Amino acid sequence: MRQRLGLNKNLAIMSGTTFGNVFFQNMWLPVLALYFRALGANDWELGISFTLMSIARTFFALFGGALADRYGRKRLLVIPGFVMVPFYGLAAVTGDWVVLLAALVVAYALSALTGPAYTAVVAESSEKERIARSYSLTEFSGLMGLIAGPLVGAALLGVTGIPVLLALHGVATAVMTALRGWGLTETAHQVRENTVPKLKSALHSNVRWYIIMGA
Repeated sequence: MRQRLGLNKNLAIMSGTTFGNVFFQNMWLPVLALYFRALGANDWELGISFTLMSIARTFFALFGGALADRYGRKRLLVIPGFVMVPFYGLAAVTGDWVVLLAALVVAYALSALTGPAYTAVVAESSEKERIARSYSLTEFSGLMGLIAGPLVGAALLGVTGIPVLLALHGVATAVMTALRGWGLTETAHQVRENTVPKLKSALHSNVRWYIIMGA
């Protein structure tokens, strides 16, 4: 019973933190291209920037799955989350679009590392017949953040500016990660000590095309 309560708590924490992360990110993400322009990026540089960020959001998930199997899901949800925070801080204070790009690429790569652990925690915290319902709950939380974030960001943008919204996202990332570190129960039944990323087998044709089309 205690373990089941812990797993149910996992779903509540994942849903709440998913809303928070998506909400604060989408306060500034819809106008990121305009911010790059304001810092001096031209059309070509803007396209390259978003391509690099897209690659970072997909490619590094290959490593995240192997690391989550080796070190546990909770560590992969917590450690990269805290490491992201100073990069969002750097993105908030810089006046150089190249530095902004570098900071966001690193932050997105770290976020990609957490993706497989996120998926595993939701599935492993659910009874088999309720896995789809659990994913629906976390996806609904993300959707609510996706809707509410731009609305609130639009209201705040004229008052605060994009750097402040980036800084708020950094603070929110720290808070959401701390909540996961405090409240999540590890779900991996057995940590595989000898697990290493096998890129040759992971990069099969479907994954390669997914990365290419995403970029």
